[in-house]
Amino acid sequence: LSYVIFKVKTKEEYAGKEFALKSIKFVGLGSKASYDQKANDGTDQVYNTVGEWATPTATADQVYFNATTPVVFKNTDFVLETEAKAKTSVEQKYYLPQALSAVPTPGAGVAGSIEVVYTIKTTEGTAESTAVSTETVTRYISAKSMFAEDLKINKKYTCTLTFSLDEITWDPAVQDWENVTATGITIQ
Repeated sequence: LSYVIFKVKTKEEYAGKEFALKSIKFVGLGSKASYDQKANDGTDQVYNTVGEWATPTATADQVYFNATTPVVFKNTDFVLETEAKAKTSVEQKYYLPQALSAVPTPGAGVAGSIEVVYTIKTTEGTAESTAVSTETVTRYISAKSMFAEDLKINKKYTCTLTFSLDEITWDPAVQDWENVTATGITIQ
C-alpha cells in the first residue's frame, strides 16, 4: 500500500484572518485491486517481502480528512495525522498503489483530482465595532502534479499544503516509509 500524510500551514501571518481546514478528498482514486505475492523459490513456502498490486478495477472518491469541526491552522506545519484526530469524522491514510493520470483541469467529479475545502474567517474593526465574515473555499489539485511518480507500493508521501490569500502551494515528499522532500505546488 501507499501511505499519505498531509500537513497544512499558511504562507505567513495574516492580520484579522483565520484559516480552517474542512476536508481533503481524492476524486476517482483506484479503490479495488488484487494483490499477488509470489514465492521466491517457485513453491508456496517462502514469499517475497513485497508482492505486486494489479491495476485497480474500480474507482471511488476517497476521503483523506473530513473534520466535523474545521481545524484552524497558522503558518507553522500542522500535521493532520496527529493534531486533528479528535476532530475528524473520516480518516484514511493508506491507498492502493496506482498510476495517476494527468488532469489538465482538476475539478468536482473529475477523476484524478484532489479536493481541498477550507474557510477563511476575516475579522475587522475595533473593540467597539467588529465585523466578521467567513468564506468557504473549494480548490482542486491534480493528483498527478502532487504525486509525480504515481502512488508506489511501500512509499510514504508527506504533502505540505501552504495556503495564502491568493493561492495554495503544495510540497509533496516520497520515501520508503521515511520522510523525503519533494517539489512545491501552487493552488490559485
